[in-house]
Amino acid sequence: MKQGFTLIELLVVILIIGILSAIALPQYQRSIAKARVTEALIGLKAITDGQEVYYMTYDSYSPSLSDLEIQMPSSKNFSFNCNTNACTATPVNAGDPTIEFRLGQGSEPEHAGKHWCVGDSDQTASICRSFGKKDESKGGNYYLIGAVN
Repeated sequence: MKQGFTLIELLVVILIIGILSAIALPQYQRSIAKARVTEALIGLKAITDGQEVYYMTYDSYSPSLSDLEIQMPSSKNFSFNCNTNACTATPVNAGDPTIEFRLGQGSEPEHAGKHWCVGDSDQTASICRSFGKKDESKGGNYYLIGAVN
């Protein structure tokens, strides 16, 4: 009696592994992207706290991150920048969404103190959707993460 597997049995096993991989890989990639966005949120929180301290001292927000008395967060996935209206975490990887924090002055005072995840594609909008609900007042793919105030 011969021992071993037939060609059909091996093909079935390979097919099952392929199906499981096709299901698991996109979910894994989405989890990795979500972790990178969380990293950006932590960095942006440090910057916005620095902006609030700057505002209490000078009665305006700083257009430059170098004016803030904070240890700048380091990130290999996002670059951080601010102007007097908002601070943003811009992704290095095109598959990640932009994170925005609206400061308390500027053209949209009703949005002050809010964080958004901004998705410019179906993939990034899907990641943003996992953080919060769509903010119809902003239009586009803006998903409200939360409010500081």
